[in-house]
Amino acid sequence: MAKQTEYQKEKMEEQLRKEDMYDVHLWKALEILKMPTKLGIDKDNNFVILYPVPLFKSYRVSGVEYKTNQAFILPDVLFDRLAENEDVIEAINKKRKRTTKAPDKKGRPSKYTEDDIVKWIEMLGAGMTYGQVATEVKTNANTIAYHVNKYKKAKGFEVKRKTKKEINQEVKAQNEAERLAKEKAKEAEKARKEALIEAKKATITEVLAERHKKAQRANSGQGRYKLFDDETVREWVELKYKEGLSNEEIADIYSSSKFTIRDKVSHYLSEMIKEATVNEQIIV
Repeated sequence: MAKQTEYQKEKMEEQLRKEDMYDVHLWKALEILKMPTKLGIDKDNNFVILYPVPLFKSYRVSGVEYKTNQAFILPDVLFDRLAENEDVIEAINKKRKRTTKAPDKKGRPSKYTEDDIVKWIEMLGAGMTYGQVATEVKTNANTIAYHVNKYKKAKGFEVKRKTKKEINQEVKAQNEAERLAKEKAKEAEKARKEALIEAKKATITEVLAERHKKAQRANSGQGRYKLFDDETVREWVELKYKEGLSNEEIADIYSSSKFTIRDKVSHYLSEMIKEATVNEQIIV
């Protein structure tokens, strides 16, 4: 009997050690979510806000990754531990309400008002996920779920706790929706560029021919003339940096090579920088 009791004691101590370890890594994950955001550039050269998200190896926090949203999948053991902690806190609060007639408010007050939580519920009702709402208000999905469920319980709504599988499916669905939206935007941008290229091709032949004639007349008897004048190179600069076309796409429009486009644009920008520097020195 004594051996059995000793065995049970060892098992309990081992379980407590595991729970402490899980709590440590939960705390680390929450600390990462509180880290400041960064500014990044996506594949289309647009500025985006990057949010810190914890990386896990098994259940351990192994590092931090910056993504365009704060959605991430919590390991099963940590998710279970988080649910246990919420249940324990809820049970303690209920016990305090039963044993204390007029309990004083203690602890840190919530920074979210009732209006904030009502707004979250409206966003969820409009079809947004917890992760999307969290990204919108710059917090994490667990915080949104906790305060929404707490508010619904206080107002007498029936609250159904989502399973780990449902939450993971939501995160995957959100990531898939974002991927499809990016692909759709990429296809739209590709279609816009193709339409622009076709429109330019339809008119550029006559324009270039006229410019070549003017250049020949202006340089008659003076030897070689510029095949592409400054006006044409300025158009290349606009197409490259304003419209987002590549050197290859511009070369296709003007029946030239990508290396010519690259060199001419680079030389043109260098001259512009020198001119701006000289003008600035004169003004000073």
